Amino acid sequence: MFHDRAKAATDVAQGGRGWSSGAAGAALFASLTAVGAWLRVPLPWVPVTLQTLFVLLAGLTLTPGWAFASQVVYLAVGLAGFPVFAGTSGLAAAVSPTFGYLLSFPAAAWLVARLSSGGRSFRRDLLAGLAGSAGILLIGAVYLAAATRWLVGQPLGFVRAFTVGAVIFLPGEILKATVAAAVARRLRRAFAAARQVDGYRD
Repeated sequence: MFHDRAKAATDVAQGGRGWSSGAAGAALFASLTAVGAWLRVPLPWVPVTLQTLFVLLAGLTLTPGWAFASQVVYLAVGLAGFPVFAGTSGLAAAVSPTFGYLLSFPAAAWLVARLSSGGRSFRRDLLAGLAGSAGILLIGAVYLAAATRWLVGQPLGFVRAFTVGAVIFLPGEILKATVAAAVARRLRRAFAAARQVDGYRD
């Protein structure tokens, strides 16, 4: 009975460390995504930013739930009015033609985390990152087409929206997915080492 109680206490302690490390990781990637919004190259409709790099890294480094949470936190902070989006922040961002890209971030991070399955190989991480990037571009382009038609009154049409909102970004997104896959394994090792240190301190 004593052994069972000791094991139960250990499981609770480990669960607490897992929760705290997951929350810290989510907060970190929410912050990095915000920083990525300010590292941008302006283009006529959709700017080039480093946001998606950190969305992919969140998915490749965190569990699906925490990866999703990291981007929900990022969106919540931006919609609350803090200047963390590449364009307009606050509730007005929801009617921006580029809001679809932001809206896709939580689902993309979750998808990448699910597909990478803990990062068994660079190839798997890369494919997961490419899938996440494709999802972001597709959702963003569809929203861009709809928003320019119904909200802005300057309809691009889906073909042009897909061209200026997805196709032109493919080379950059492939590069970001490659960089994310290369960096993710080191980040996972760093997080694992940090969790072990926390365990020793406990």
